[in-house]
Amino acid sequence: MQSNFELFESFKLFDWLIHKLNYYKRVKDCEHIDITKGQGRIMAVLSMEDSLKTKELATRVGMNTSSINELLSKMEQNGLVKRQPSKKDKRVIVNCLTQKAKDSRPKLKFKFFNCLTPDEKHILLELMTKLNKHLENEIISISGDSFKNEYNKRQNAICILRDLNKTDLEEVNSSV
Repeated sequence: MQSNFELFESFKLFDWLIHKLNYYKRVKDCEHIDITKGQGRIMAVLSMEDSLKTKELATRVGMNTSSINELLSKMEQNGLVKRQPSKKDKRVIVNCLTQKAKDSRPKLKFKFFNCLTPDEKHILLELMTKLNKHLENEIISISGDSFKNEYNKRQNAICILRDLNKTDLEEVNSSV
């Protein structure tokens, strides 16, 4: 029988491997646009939102505003972001990805699940849903509305990613 620690270790390894797969894929797929790690983080955050104010973007990326502005200026010169004054407040700059940046984003593939049978996928999904619901309830009991707002943003981002990768998901589902 597996201990809770062994299960946790296995989840952490799986999470790390997925991040590494996406990192190496991104590096390979984006060689032609020559972006830095910080610019990649900006592209990842902006790909989940239509547009963000610079200060908001800095908070989400975990960098200070002056560093973000420097990276955004370089990205704008390379045609990866569009920066424009907010319609509500001309002093505030709003940032969004250009079509060039959107086209250069690597498509996430979920083929690593193909090693599972349809029954195993079903069981895994049921177990993950049960664990996620338990964790959500535990966090809500501790943090209340602040987590609910964060969770809703996360779910919206997942919906956006799902739409961006719809053809990939259809491809994976059809190969099962």
